[in-house]
Amino acid sequence: MKPALSPSTAYFQAHGLAVEAEQLEAMVKLAITQLQQTLYPPEPLADLTQAEAEALTAGGLDLSPRRDDEASALAQTTAKYAALLTTSLTTAEAAERLGVDASRIRQRLTERTLYGVRTSEGWRLPAFQFLAESLLPAIGDVLPLLSPDLHPVAVHNFFTLPNVDLREEELGRDLSPREWLQAGYPPNAVADLAAALE
Repeated sequence: MKPALSPSTAYFQAHGLAVEAEQLEAMVKLAITQLQQTLYPPEPLADLTQAEAEALTAGGLDLSPRRDDEASALAQTTAKYAALLTTSLTTAEAAERLGVDASRIRQRLTERTLYGVRTSEGWRLPAFQFLAESLLPAIGDVLPLLSPDLHPVAVHNFFTLPNVDLREEELGRDLSPREWLQAGYPPNAVADLAAALE
């Protein structure tokens, strides 16, 4: 007889996450560690000389300390990042899904025709680029055009949020780049958006 699942584990599994509460906690800790917190310094003046601060202020930059709502935005990004890592595939899982050897997955990560996040546990490949048993059509043509400096949450948002430049008139709505590619529309529209993303 299998041991009973903890309420947290049962909740995660009911929502399609095969993860233990301890694993999720580890992912959240990893997300916090890896987030580019330098974008959200609590005291922006700490690393600046007075002359630098004056020049930046004169240029219109707000150097006041971070507000509580900005800290909340960082917490939301951390949660999104943890969720992204938790729902991502390992190299072995991606290889199994695509029916290839794990070395081919690593090669494609190096070529940037697959998107991955390197962690201390190995590569994590976000789910947005996969279908049930294959890759999203033309994803290998789009990914290399993205700046390697983009945060993983920004990459995920780019692919999964509707874009006004990807209007589907018959549906009467904007599609996300993922939906656009999955529907088989010309990938150059998404490629152009990816190349312009900063």
